[in-house]
Amino acid sequence: MEVWREVIIELYGPSGGFDNPNIHGGKGIWETIVSSCQNLSNLGLNFLASITKSIANSCTVKFWTDPSIGLGEKLKDKFPRLFTLESNKEVVFKDLWSFSAEGWQGSWYWRTSLRGRLLDEVNELTNFLSKANFRPQGVAKGASFPWISIVPLKVNIFSWRLMNGGLPTHTNLARRHIYVGTDLCVLCNQEQESEDHFFFQCPSVQGTWRKLWAWWNVNLSVFSSLEVFKSELFGGENRRPVNLNLQAICMVLLWLIWKKRNPILYADVVDVKRLKDEDIFPTL
Repeated sequence: MEVWREVIIELYGPSGGFDNPNIHGGKGIWETIVSSCQNLSNLGLNFLASITKSIANSCTVKFWTDPSIGLGEKLKDKFPRLFTLESNKEVVFKDLWSFSAEGWQGSWYWRTSLRGRLLDEVNELTNFLSKANFRPQGVAKGASFPWISIVPLKVNIFSWRLMNGGLPTHTNLARRHIYVGTDLCVLCNQEQESEDHFFFQCPSVQGTWRKLWAWWNVNLSVFSSLEVFKSELFGGENRRPVNLNLQAICMVLLWLIWKKRNPILYADVVDVKRLKDEDIFPTL
């Protein structure tokens, strides 16, 4: 496959011809493929966006200049100010955006410290890459995650991101060299905002978990961490998973806790206390 890639680049350029309108109507096999993709694009369908891009340790795809990374648009054109500040403009994709046990993460190397609008652009880039369809070679998509059919798809996707370290909590952002001025929990402003603290240890959410246990009449303590949550609910060594409906309710609760966060994060000062005091389950 690497040989064919080099041949196509030699004949049609780094973009493979996808950004060349003159290739339309060509008679060769590759020209026909590109032409068909352009026809789909004219109908509002992004063919490149539907492809799962496999990223291996030997991958040599350039992060900023390969249009397949930007879903048909080069990232250097989509984020020109960040490209200007990039310390290595020829950097390969796997060196900036890689997969680990904590999920997909960015490692940025800027020529200067970022602040203000530039931090917002890094967040936009991170969100863009998080929504793209990348898969590390040899890792099955969604491996080791218990998808539950009775909850909405958005809850499953959220839970997958949570369990793979993909949520933009303050500690996760700092790990990716994205600094937002504070690493404290949005709800209590007392401890670092890790997944363990925000979803389980924060005093603002522990009462909600206790209310859930009382509603279901189950004798469980508040989970101390994400690992304990996964072990208690989905089973582990010498442990059986709990009732499927309770699993679903807990996943929805995690999603509701996260959903409560963003309005607080971006609220005016006068509204913050009211939003923090709102009860996720006011009728229970």
